[in-house]
Amino acid sequence: MLALVAFIWTFLSGSGGYSIQELDYFGHNAKFYDLYSTKWPYYFTETNRLIRYYFSYYLVPSLLFKLLGGTSPATIFLWTFTGYFLGIAWVYTLVQKNLVLVIVFLLIGGGGTTLFNLVSRFVAFAPQLHTFNINLGSLFDQSRWTPNQVIPSLIGACIIVYDSALARKTQESFFPIALTVTWSMFSFLSLSVIFGIHALFYINPLRLSLATIVRAFLLPLLVLLPILLYFASGENVPTTGFVWQFRNDTTFIIRYLTGVFLDSLLLYYIFRQLYRPGGVYPRRLVTILFVVFICMTTYIMGKWNDWLTKINIPFLTIFLVIIFRAFYEKLHYEGWRSLRPALTVPLAVFFFLNLYYQVLIIRTPLKKNKLLGYVTESAKYKPIPYNKYGSFYKTLLAIGTYEEVRQYLAKKNSFYELYLAKRRPANP
Repeated sequence: MLALVAFIWTFLSGSGGYSIQELDYFGHNAKFYDLYSTKWPYYFTETNRLIRYYFSYYLVPSLLFKLLGGTSPATIFLWTFTGYFLGIAWVYTLVQKNLVLVIVFLLIGGGGTTLFNLVSRFVAFAPQLHTFNINLGSLFDQSRWTPNQVIPSLIGACIIVYDSALARKTQESFFPIALTVTWSMFSFLSLSVIFGIHALFYINPLRLSLATIVRAFLLPLLVLLPILLYFASGENVPTTGFVWQFRNDTTFIIRYLTGVFLDSLLLYYIFRQLYRPGGVYPRRLVTILFVVFICMTTYIMGKWNDWLTKINIPFLTIFLVIIFRAFYEKLHYEGWRSLRPALTVPLAVFFFLNLYYQVLIIRTPLKKNKLLGYVTESAKYKPIPYNKYGSFYKTLLAIGTYEEVRQYLAKKNSFYELYLAKRRPANP
């Protein structure tokens, strides 16, 4: 059944083009095509500049494309399916092997946006001045846009929960977290913060042997160093600042308060109502995680606020695993009668707001997909091409701006380029 859930998730996410894809797939597909059709290391040939990006999600399918002699949607689908399956297998283990909780887990997110949209029917808000995303998107919602970010965030967060709360070997999480840096820098940073908080509670440095310190920490750090130098070689992110620096954009501030702050507080309130002394997670640890997360979300980074949309995934994964596990245990040990209105009413509101938002998202791929296209003409659509604009660089310029291109450019003559990278071809 887990494989079926992962298959349906992959199908509806747009991976491989078997259901309608979001605009981000112009970028995903162009990366696949460039990596397939050009020599590695990967440069923007238009500018002869090294690209700074996390490519792990794209490398295996692109290498297979080279062997197959062409792009293959089925290869991308199977690769993504494998990642999603591993992710929900971890969730299934952590939520006491309850399949219903796994499915609901994928669909929690966006409740604050639903609330804002409902209020906006009665209150006329000014148009938002900035393009920032302000929303705690669900795992399914995020997978429609950034499968390359969802897979490492989901698996990495679950590993931290398992190693810390169940296996009591928090140090073993450090190496898997280090591996995520080539999948997603933002996922790596947020997972590192989460790991650090867990380490304060679960790791006693005096009890670690020298061999463990070398194996679990020093060796991964040595591997990380050249990779971090690679990412440090990039140009600065165009848009940065704290939420209050954009206070002239009133609608944005209101959306932040509902889409992030209110959603987070409601999640934390539900946790407090479900908390049982002696549970697998200390209440103080979860409180610190929530406070740190809210603090981190007050920073804006990138034209679309990529910082929030990416760090949201590992934090939301951990919050939902903790809440769902506590919910299961409360019912198991205390029964349904233990659920008081102080819990059931907020829980009902929370699920309504979140699942309503997910219905709006999921109905599009349900209506537009390859299977339904065999039955009715209205379900047919055109998958996003792999090389519509000729290259990833041209794709960025065609559907975005040079400001977005800059986020991918490595600095000329950076330490990484001069001393670690393979020499780039000379300009003609």
